[in-house]
Amino acid sequence: MVETVSPGEQRSAGPLDSTTILQRVVRLEFVAIALTLLSILVRLTVAGSSVAMLAAILEDLTELVAPTAVLLSLRLENRPADSTHPFGYQRVGSLSFFSASLALLLLGVLTCWQGADKLLAGGVPAYGDITAGGVTFWMGWAMIGVLVATSAMMLPVLNAKRALSRQVGSAALQTDAASNQAHIMVALTAALGVLLTYFGWGWADPMVAIAVGGV
Repeated sequence: MVETVSPGEQRSAGPLDSTTILQRVVRLEFVAIALTLLSILVRLTVAGSSVAMLAAILEDLTELVAPTAVLLSLRLENRPADSTHPFGYQRVGSLSFFSASLALLLLGVLTCWQGADKLLAGGVPAYGDITAGGVTFWMGWAMIGVLVATSAMMLPVLNAKRALSRQVGSAALQTDAASNQAHIMVALTAALGVLLTYFGWGWADPMVAIAVGGV
């Protein structure tokens, strides 16, 4: 026996599903913002003199813009036109991402400049040592551990955003997911730069900063 659904039931199910999905998007973006803030705080504690770490932290700051833009888009884009905004709010998301692009450009220039300055100075960056639990070890290991751990904790968020972007069909959310992927790649590249420094390749740290800033 085939179960039939009345037209009235079909009309009520659609909006409910859409609302549920949008609520998940909002919760996910707030989780992403919280994790990014946590990442910034943890990375600052072990940044030391590494410009590669500085590049990763600056990239973290720009990472806050994308989820904020998505939240603004979801909140404002569907508002009807009014006397103040006769053409509506459809361009809120585009303007938010344009602002994010400008911020990213400025931070990229700053990161490239600092990396070039360190590269021209030459030598191997002196990260120093850190003592934890009575054990003293190279600060670079702490940097690498923090970079890898904070990247790993963003993977579930990235996968969830990709899945939701397909359900919602939101270009803003798809762009945000791509930004999260780039964020993870930047952190892992910074970790590689720090690791190469351990083997005496002092140019690796500033080169990573320049590469991150250029991208």
